[in-house]
Amino acid sequence: MFVGDDDSVQIVRLLDQTLTSIDGVSVREATEALDLLSTKLPHFPYRLLSIASGSENPSLKVAAATYLKNFTRKSTGTEGTISEVSKEFKDQLLLALLQAEPAVLKVLLELLHIVVVSEFVRKNAWPKLVPELRSAIEKSSLISSSNSSWSTVNALMVLLTVVKPFQYFLQPKLAKEPVPQQLESIAREILVPLVSVLHRLIDKVILFSYFFSCSSSTHKFM
Repeated sequence: MFVGDDDSVQIVRLLDQTLTSIDGVSVREATEALDLLSTKLPHFPYRLLSIASGSENPSLKVAAATYLKNFTRKSTGTEGTISEVSKEFKDQLLLALLQAEPAVLKVLLELLHIVVVSEFVRKNAWPKLVPELRSAIEKSSLISSSNSSWSTVNALMVLLTVVKPFQYFLQPKLAKEPVPQQLESIAREILVPLVSVLHRLIDKVILFSYFFSCSSSTHKFM
């Protein structure tokens, strides 16, 4: 449940105004007020992320995630890098992604793509991403035996978003191009171990299907 301070409450009010106002003037005024707040509040992105992950209003969560995505995109320089993204924000973003419902997840994945390209691909400044993502997958709901709040589907969507920027790294004009270090790390620490995990899941599905078919056959003869 989202509980905010005065600044967060003000952001919520302005976001709600962009959603509920029926005239363009009110929407524009709310957007301009949000733009102004973004320059004054040092923790503005954290507040948006908190609303996107903790509000009880689904529309408000999507609005906060969308504004955060656009705010981050505006902060991206001509070389595709963001001036500064703290480790704390990246950790909170990853946690929000693992628990987000589909509508919010879609927007947050677009935000993640921007951050990944800047911090992981271009700067190689997110050293904990691969081990943390591997841990998240291992502890997610379908893979871990515990009652985890981390969605396996969400974790795999995050993995897909992290890998996506590398799909065009091959340059046919070059005789030989080395595989990026980040991609090697993903393959070694996540993809290879994930194969055995997928095999175990497939075995569980086959076993479940077998028992289900046996149970159905038994009922036919009763």
